[in-house]
Amino acid sequence: MKNILIVCGHADYKNSYANKEIMGELKNLLPQAKQRILYDLYPDGKIDIEAEQKALLEADVIVFQYPFNWYDYPYLLKQYFDLVFLYNFAYGSKRKLTGKKLVLSFTLGGSAEDYTKEGDFHMTIPEFLKPQEASAELCGIELCKPVYSFDMTYLPEIMNSARKDDVLSKAAEHAKVLVAELKNLSD
Repeated sequence: MKNILIVCGHADYKNSYANKEIMGELKNLLPQAKQRILYDLYPDGKIDIEAEQKALLEADVIVFQYPFNWYDYPYLLKQYFDLVFLYNFAYGSKRKLTGKKLVLSFTLGGSAEDYTKEGDFHMTIPEFLKPQEASAELCGIELCKPVYSFDMTYLPEIMNSARKDDVLSKAAEHAKVLVAELKNLSD
């Protein structure tokens, strides 16, 4: 399998259920993949641009793992993107990421029905991902099929343990689906 870099951009990783479970499963299923958990690496938000650019250069396939937050990346992943994907590194006349593949892997608190024209958010997931498509194209990166899972919210103060078990089970399945997609990219 190609060199895979998984960048987890959960802004409150220590209190995560779904994304933390996904990352743990990925560590077991893809031990050769490099994981960058931004919350652990940069609790102060001061991202080491050089280290992150080096990690990106070494990767053939990049995975952004995150909770879909306000219809986009959470702030820590957005900050990472803003600081690391610089002119003449990611875009411009000296693009260095051209030809790499990017997989967006994310969890959503809402239901599949919420993300329809008739649903609560009046847009589909592909519509929400238009800015990521444009960014990938600008960088010469191939944006691959996204992997996402609905109904992934667990709030311990108001939800029962059965809901937690359901979220953790769906998170483990999400990781398996992501691994299958990554293997398809290697074929």
